[in-house]
Amino acid sequence: MDAIKNSTIKKESVALNQAQLAIYLACQNQENGSGYNNPVLLRFNKDIDENKLLLSLEKTFKNHPGLFASISVAKDGLPQMSYSEAFAKEPIYEVETISEKDFVKIKSKLIQPFEITKEKLFRVKLFKSEKYLHLFLDFHHLILDGYSLNILMSELVKLYDGKDIPIEEFTAYDASKDEAKQRNSKKYEDSKKWYLERFSDVEEVSLPQGDKKDKEIQFDEYTMSLNINLDDIKSYCS
Repeated sequence: MDAIKNSTIKKESVALNQAQLAIYLACQNQENGSGYNNPVLLRFNKDIDENKLLLSLEKTFKNHPGLFASISVAKDGLPQMSYSEAFAKEPIYEVETISEKDFVKIKSKLIQPFEITKEKLFRVKLFKSEKYLHLFLDFHHLILDGYSLNILMSELVKLYDGKDIPIEEFTAYDASKDEAKQRNSKKYEDSKKWYLERFSDVEEVSLPQGDKKDKEIQFDEYTMSLNINLDDIKSYCS
């Protein structure tokens, strides 16, 4: 991955962003669980160019350094991530020849938990049967969500079609640093104060609330007026 020049990727460990931190903490309570796996299983006819597919797959992954994140615990006890040269040097995928009948038997067992502080957070395997090529991909939610998956799949198709996709310049590590910077800014504190002033009398709810079976659930409304110009909102969202 010699195209990577960003010093944040090469040298620094960065704190998990707030969304990642929530996932990490949830995983601590779900040891050996796969609830935060994002699996995909693609089936191709045998007329697809296997070598071209695998080369496109490798290029797609190497365009996104955040996929090679290693999760560790910092001295202050908080989780952090860093770009792992070791993970990047490992093969992106495995290939196995298998009968279609046997693949059907093992398909439901492909999704396995990740040990998030001990291994890379994705798995890719191509199963070659007499009838199809089955491409299995699985990512931990710490490094990929549904929106990111759509980007990866789109890039895979473009690369297979011979188009070039440049390596991303603003990585997951940069995004985490940027969020930390924003959270320490006056703008963030002013925004936090604004929300607290307007919503301080709204009861906080922690979800999920537990088993509500056989209990009557009551709902309520809270309405407030905001002095915000509609044109400003449209301009911000455009």
